[in-house]
Amino acid sequence: MKPVAFYGILAIIIVSLSVFTHYISTNEVFNGGSLAYTGIGVFSVLCILFYELTRFLSAKSAEKAYLNVVFLNFLIKFVVVILIPVVYYLENEPSNSNFILPYIIVYIIFTVFETTFLSKNIRMRKGN
Repeated sequence: MKPVAFYGILAIIIVSLSVFTHYISTNEVFNGGSLAYTGIGVFSVLCILFYELTRFLSAKSAEKAYLNVVFLNFLIKFVVVILIPVVYYLENEPSNSNFILPYIIVYIIFTVFETTFLSKNIRMRKGN
């Protein structure tokens, strides 16, 4: 995936999710707006970091390093996805479990986007 396309789609995702989170956070049933905003920020940084790493490694012929970055991405996201809501829950003690729903939506959208750009980078590597 070319950088212009990546950053353009990422910007659209960030704006869309921010508007969605703002709308949801005004609803008392979903009291996890700050958790979703945190997810947007963290997942955006992780996407940029791993996109740039995979783009750099795509230009090289370091196939093992590329696979290590993909695995590292999985590992870091796994820890972050669990750690952020746990810390939020311990600090805020939300009144119901609906606080997690906006965060899960943010996570799913970023995961789909990340999978898309990683698969496109893999296809670009095979084309070289």
